[in-house]
Amino acid sequence: MRVLVHTGPLTDRAGLTGFLDRVRGASGPVAGVLHCAGSVDRRPPAFVRRTPGAIAGTWEPKTAGLRVLDELVRADRPDFVVLYSSVSAVLPRLAVGLGDYAAANAHLSAYAAERNAGEGPDGTRYLCVSWGSWTGLGMGEVTAAAYHKAGFGALGRKEGLGLLERVIAGRIDGAVAAAVRPGHFPPLATGPAPLPAALPAPPLGGGAPAADPRADGGTVAAGPVPPVVRPGGAHHGTVRATEPEARTPAQAQAQAPAEAHAHDAAVDETKEPQVTTSEGAPGAAVGAAVEEFLLDLMAQELMLSREAVSADSPFAELGVDSILIAGMVGRLEELADAPLDPSVVLENPTAGRLAAFLTGEHPEGVRRWADRRDPVRVPDRSTAAVSAPRPAAPVPAAVPGPRPLAVIGMASRFPGAPDTDAFWELLAGGRSAIREVPASRWSAAELYAPQKAPGRSLSRWGGFLDGIEEFDPEPFGIAAEDASHVDPLIRLVLECAEQAFRDAGYERPELAGTRTGVFVAAQTGAYAQRVRVPHRATVTGLNQNFAAAQLAQVYDLRGPHLVVDTACSSSLTALSLAEQSMRLGECETALVAAADLLLDEMPYLKLSASGALSPDAECRVFDARANGLVLGEGAGALLLKPLDAALAAGDRVHAVVESVAVNNDGRTMGLTTPNPEAQEEVVRRAHRAAGVDPAAIGMVEAHGTGTMIGDPMELRALTRAFGDGSGSTGYCAVGSVKSNIGHALMAAGMAGLQKAVLALRHRLIPPTLHCETPNPRFAFDRSPFRPHTVLGEFAPLGGARRAGVSAFGFGGVNCHAVLRELTDAEAASRPAVRPALPPAVFHRVRHWVDRDAGTAPAPTPAPVPAAPAAPSPLSVPAPAAGSGTGAVAVAGPILPLEELI
Repeated sequence: MRVLVHTGPLTDRAGLTGFLDRVRGASGPVAGVLHCAGSVDRRPPAFVRRTPGAIAGTWEPKTAGLRVLDELVRADRPDFVVLYSSVSAVLPRLAVGLGDYAAANAHLSAYAAERNAGEGPDGTRYLCVSWGSWTGLGMGEVTAAAYHKAGFGALGRKEGLGLLERVIAGRIDGAVAAAVRPGHFPPLATGPAPLPAALPAPPLGGGAPAADPRADGGTVAAGPVPPVVRPGGAHHGTVRATEPEARTPAQAQAQAPAEAHAHDAAVDETKEPQVTTSEGAPGAAVGAAVEEFLLDLMAQELMLSREAVSADSPFAELGVDSILIAGMVGRLEELADAPLDPSVVLENPTAGRLAAFLTGEHPEGVRRWADRRDPVRVPDRSTAAVSAPRPAAPVPAAVPGPRPLAVIGMASRFPGAPDTDAFWELLAGGRSAIREVPASRWSAAELYAPQKAPGRSLSRWGGFLDGIEEFDPEPFGIAAEDASHVDPLIRLVLECAEQAFRDAGYERPELAGTRTGVFVAAQTGAYAQRVRVPHRATVTGLNQNFAAAQLAQVYDLRGPHLVVDTACSSSLTALSLAEQSMRLGECETALVAAADLLLDEMPYLKLSASGALSPDAECRVFDARANGLVLGEGAGALLLKPLDAALAAGDRVHAVVESVAVNNDGRTMGLTTPNPEAQEEVVRRAHRAAGVDPAAIGMVEAHGTGTMIGDPMELRALTRAFGDGSGSTGYCAVGSVKSNIGHALMAAGMAGLQKAVLALRHRLIPPTLHCETPNPRFAFDRSPFRPHTVLGEFAPLGGARRAGVSAFGFGGVNCHAVLRELTDAEAASRPAVRPALPPAVFHRVRHWVDRDAGTAPAPTPAPVPAAPAAPSPLSVPAPAAGSGTGAVAVAGPILPLEELI
């Protein structure tokens, strides 16, 4: 026997043609074809979360690929073409969660009928076989409980090949070939003639002989059935398991133990899951209520019909992932009235087992839960009978779970843009807000040097806010005499929060007492160092925690309030924490805010010393001339609510956050060295959580810092994360707001988020500046991305406009979010839309503590000798407050920091 191998997709007509020509040259015309090609997407298994790209990938080998192959061999007039289908195509209950795979296989049957009708009785016969599970080859043995419960086992190679020979010899189209337990399998066809020749079936797990009493006995049989004539005269039959009508005494003796065991197994599998407690029947009834609650919970979270989940359905096969488990635990703790380790879900991976665990380990808490829900359904202890019927399924309360979030309010204050409308005008107009450092921050005249020098700044430019010294304390209940001791970062957060609430249309009385959470991206600023003599309220004005805590006091908000610091990714990390908090039911609305300021020269001196700072006023993201960071500052806030709740309340929806993912670089070459694999993974995870095919994303707001190495590294990670699903290039616009306002440090992710929200709202993609010559270290012409350098239409891909936003923290925390526009159907489902309130008018006056002249570093008058090649890590100063970055030293070779950011 000679074997020739060709690897590649069946849709590659040219490659397949060349291969078949080689086959014909070596062996003559093609005499028969076995089409065994197939693919199934198992990430995640729940069909409701399958993306269009994944569905297309599953269909391709059994639809377009089959047609190409068939056309290329048609001139050979082969005797047969066997099409490998699946039992999931003929038994719908086995297709749960795999609808795309079942549909692709069902296509094979229709294709065979079409081709047989065209070929006539003397032409090539197309034989579609719906195979059961095989063990030891192919896609591997099916171990799903639903498959075994339906009576199926796994075919061994010998048995499977034997059935294949019978199908071909008998020219049987429409066969079902599987190992099943006698008496358990529902008939697939009717007819007076029993199926004859039988083969012993392997056990369900494979390996042991059928006669082994420890194995599930079964038979595998093939034979004709009364023909069913379809148009074109094709004959159809089945190959299925059956109990032989007559056996020799030796056969009967050998198979008796296996059949007895199979019968016991079949009886056991038909029993209801047993959930009991020491209280007997009442405990069983409570356990049944718990089980029903869990089944309803699974169906709701996975968006499946209630009939699609059963007590013995493994959570993993239903599509439960770590995100869902995190959401489930809070509900389970309410049910058990006790804290639970999330591992209980992994250790009890079905509703039946989990219900048994909860009722067995936490019986009192579960009974209290049942009494609170519906005491009528729990039988009285004195009258309950052991045979009490299972109570009707309780209707669960709203379950927090993975669901999209609506951006219902927003506010910002960025360089050159005092509010959100002005920010959009700046972006859409393609303007830069970079300017020289204001004299009120630090003296560029004294500290700037065009060449790298110790104690000097390579740059005298940045993105700066106007009027940060001025503040209106009255709306926030702050006494005028205390206002100068409130950190300007806290002031910015307070003002942005007020404007975001008003943009959403909510007055303060409506917010009071609500479970609204606050998640602020901020750090301890340099302002506190100016205060020499504290006042009575200094402690609440200058501590980092109060950037969030002040809002609880002002608005009487009852959700979690916390401040997040993961450096440049802090804003998206805060968004992720807000999403989790709402998913767990800790808050019903969340304010995500961010703020950072450049109050002194220290960030410039550190980044100049490390070589990361650009020596000019342009942040050249993705450009061949990219030469480092341009610093900026700013503040912003987004008010978020679960989309379904926002639509029900008639809230304005600027955009929808479908997912946000976070990870870490882990161990790399150094603390500040990025990890492209981790960047790729976090983007992929965001796509999976959103259930989005990357080919449907039309814009990515990249981290994009304007460095020669870091930007291409990010683009390569993005390209790998987007994969080769569509095969298209240049369909996704990529850019970075840092080219407009600089790197806003802790608020950088907020600027990117707001740019994406505004682009979705206006259906336009703003230009990225200073990218005339794309960076040669990245091949845009072979990637899904194109640098977007002009204001252009934001065209929908895959039915809606979507954007991705990345933020990678200095230190390794990586984040990626997926956003989309509100659909027309969602917009139409709202009642009257809540209007925005007029923006607050602040009467700002100067409340400021000036910097002591003695605290500014004196410029170094002359260069000093260069540092040794490998300094001690202890000799490098720690990052100073007020920056989102810092210097780093490592033992051994030192990489320029501009290659690491």
